[in-house]
Amino acid sequence: AICCPKPFRDKVGRARFALREHQRVMAPSARVLFCAGLLLVASAVFTAFFAFSAAMLVRLTPVYRPITCTLLPGKLVGAPSFDDGWINVTGLSQKRCSNPNSYRMSAREKAPGSAFAMIEPGSRLKAIGDVKLQPFTLEQEGEVITNTTMQVHMRMGDNDTMSFMEAAAPRVVTEEVVQTEVEIGMLGRSFRFGMVGHRICGFAISPLERKVGHANCVNADDFGGNRTAAVAALTFPDVDEERGLTQEVVISDELFRWATRRRDAVLGASIGVSGGLALASLAAAVILLRRCGAKLQARECIEKSKGADV
Repeated sequence: AICCPKPFRDKVGRARFALREHQRVMAPSARVLFCAGLLLVASAVFTAFFAFSAAMLVRLTPVYRPITCTLLPGKLVGAPSFDDGWINVTGLSQKRCSNPNSYRMSAREKAPGSAFAMIEPGSRLKAIGDVKLQPFTLEQEGEVITNTTMQVHMRMGDNDTMSFMEAAAPRVVTEEVVQTEVEIGMLGRSFRFGMVGHRICGFAISPLERKVGHANCVNADDFGGNRTAAVAALTFPDVDEERGLTQEVVISDELFRWATRRRDAVLGASIGVSGGLALASLAAAVILLRRCGAKLQARECIEKSKGADV
């Protein structure tokens, strides 16, 4: 065997010892740094989730903003038809509705609607047909034109029909029960609520000129569902009036409070949990990094003292 000189063997031994010490010090430090990095990444993820939840809370405050609808001029569809002593007329009523909310809404008929002729004198109502609302969907912060079709059937030669047609501005009253549905999605969860609107609308027509005036509507629930009281509160715009009325679709205070509580329960919990986890992860990472730095400094001091002794 070849024998190395003693000075050389001492240098090799010290080098090996220094390498082992370096590995012994750096291996735990690398693990600590890795764990600290994971905690920092987790803190960043929780912070992003916190910011997203807070932004959604701002976007959903208030939880519902009233839909605005502008009543457009109605019109007659096609020419009147005559069948076995009956006059048949089809009319179309339209509204331009805007949704200021950050979620989709939809509406449909909850019950068949009715059309009435206002017979003078005395403003007596006589059923003359039915009203059908075409289902529609309002996209978030979107706009849509709604269509309501009215089928009118009046018997020729009837005294009420003659009184209605001979009026200076024949008036028509419609009654609709509309179901509006809302679905709000939040953080992978969603909750729904619906509202029922009982609307009574009135408008004037000009049969000879084939004109239909703008409609004006009231909420029958404001009058306890009493049709007579709601009709008495109606105003009928002139058939030649160009500007349509703008009305709002509101929800009850009770429904508004319920939806607000559901929103706060979901988003409040998300904000609290994600914010707490973000702070906890950040604090744990800082503690690990400080301990790692302290250990490295202690090792460096020990190595320097050993070098000085040698």
